[in-house]
Amino acid sequence: MSTNNQPRHWYAIDRPLLPVKGIYFFFFAAVGDLLPFISVFMRHLGLSSTETGIIYGVMPLITLLVRPLGGILADKMMIHKLMIAVCSLLTGISYCCLLLTPAKSPGEFQSTQMPLARTKVQCSPLDSFVNDCAKNGSTCPKSIGTLLENGVYNKSNLQCEFNCIRSKINPSPSSKACFTQTTGSLVSGNCDNTPIDTAKGVRFESKLQDILNNKIVGSNSTDLDQVCVDYDLRHMTFNGTEYWQMLCDSEVSLDCEITFANLTDFQACPYVTETSKLSNTFWIFFIIFFFANIVMSPVFTLIDAVAFDMLGPKPELWGRQRLWGTIGFTAFAVTSTFIMDAISQSHKTINYSVSFYIFMGLTTISAFVTYFLNPKNVQSARLLKNLKPLLTFKILAFLLVMMSFGMMNVVIEAYLFWFLQELGGPQKLLGLCVVFSCIPEMIMFHFAGAFIKKFGNIPCVLLACPAYAVRFFCYSFLSNPWFVLPVEMTHCFTFALMYASATGYANSISPEGLSATMQGVLAAVYWGIGKGIGSLVTGTMYDSVHGIGPRWTFRLYGFFALGVLALYGIVHFFFFRKKQASKEVDMTVTYEANKDEDGAQPEDKLLSPANQSGVELKDMSSSGNHM
Repeated sequence: MSTNNQPRHWYAIDRPLLPVKGIYFFFFAAVGDLLPFISVFMRHLGLSSTETGIIYGVMPLITLLVRPLGGILADKMMIHKLMIAVCSLLTGISYCCLLLTPAKSPGEFQSTQMPLARTKVQCSPLDSFVNDCAKNGSTCPKSIGTLLENGVYNKSNLQCEFNCIRSKINPSPSSKACFTQTTGSLVSGNCDNTPIDTAKGVRFESKLQDILNNKIVGSNSTDLDQVCVDYDLRHMTFNGTEYWQMLCDSEVSLDCEITFANLTDFQACPYVTETSKLSNTFWIFFIIFFFANIVMSPVFTLIDAVAFDMLGPKPELWGRQRLWGTIGFTAFAVTSTFIMDAISQSHKTINYSVSFYIFMGLTTISAFVTYFLNPKNVQSARLLKNLKPLLTFKILAFLLVMMSFGMMNVVIEAYLFWFLQELGGPQKLLGLCVVFSCIPEMIMFHFAGAFIKKFGNIPCVLLACPAYAVRFFCYSFLSNPWFVLPVEMTHCFTFALMYASATGYANSISPEGLSATMQGVLAAVYWGIGKGIGSLVTGTMYDSVHGIGPRWTFRLYGFFALGVLALYGIVHFFFFRKKQASKEVDMTVTYEANKDEDGAQPEDKLLSPANQSGVELKDMSSSGNHM
């Protein structure tokens, strides 16, 4: 670092800090190249939304423990550079090992082949009919209506195999289905087979042409999400015997998957069905991903600690170093997606391996750059001690809000790209989403101080709530996937301004001497506990068959964001703020008595260069580990 006190030109290069900028650029470039697309790679392997939710839910909790342990080990042995280099190399190797994970075999799905379409069957003692709904602007999941649009109607002799299971939302607690040769309603004794428990699944076959010929006149219905058409269900085959109809002893809604025999020239949807047990693919992926997260987690905090040490008495320059991480993240997120999109033009499926190889190359370069780092006396905050003074109602309420933001953040991180693919969005759209979110983020980080100074920390934190609500509600009504791009620009409010304000407020409410501990707890609650809980909950909700589906998942989180705004807004402005105001009145009475003998005011001592640099060092080192 230059010690020259003469004015420096804006274009001057501080050579000692080039390795700091380099390690941020290359390591975060690796993160941007691959990590935003890990969830869609899981989908590519056939992992279900529940399995994805478990993986995304467990990993933050694991890394929550590994990060401080890595810092303790590096501090104890003074091996910060070595640990960054070794962990970077192991990160690249372990993530590339994910390519060894086998995709799910057909036997691991509920049906014998990948389902081509999904629909619903309504069954009662009077009749049964297909309630077929096609989502507006969506090609997946496919419905019978979607199949018609794609020309399957011409294959009128196709035999449809229905694999149905009782929907979780039903008016009766249980129901049984039976197949009969007679017309009319179900009465005792006219069931031609042993009644089947719909909760365990019902499988039968019917010709596509027979279904289409029995369209119920006047059954068309349209809402904001979908267009529905009903078809009478007649002429079906069950266990090799033909029947006139299927009836049930009570009204029940069945979720059905449709496959077609010998249909190989029609591309199925890239979704999977839920099974009662975790697949072999899940366990292989989970174990490799588990190790990859263990070796990757300490790198973020160690890079920050080394950077602050090399900055010395100028911690305010940290933002300029960290900016290169955001630049690398954005550049390679776009590069990766456009390369994958170009390769996929000649293939029917996306080749993700190129992103893994680029990732390993960038982490290897990061390990090489580590050699040029020159830390002198790296010090880390003690995050695992002195937690008892933080257990106040005011601090716990604030941490609950941050946990809520972590839950909302992981919904977007893990499932937005799934949803865009279901709407037919190409791979390059996913990369553009990163660009449209990161560029406003960089701008907001630059101006966040001015916003906070004008409006205050808590108003800026709470501004994320309506921004999240707008974001989630817009997702839920998307029909054209490209319309997501302007929505992603709200990321500057849901993360950049929110997190900058949150770290400032955390510092202001932390007990004396526990600023760094408070920042560590804040990061742990947001990136660890919040993301973990959000992943586990959302994984079950997202599935269209066993949950409420993606659109209602987004809407539910939109209402959740407004609820957080209302609840914490009331608590803060009508309780904490009044209490703080009365405290300030008391402070003015004793203000003059607290002067030093030399006339210095208490806040002058707090904001002196020696104290200020220490506070900023600890605060900033616990943030900025993620985009």
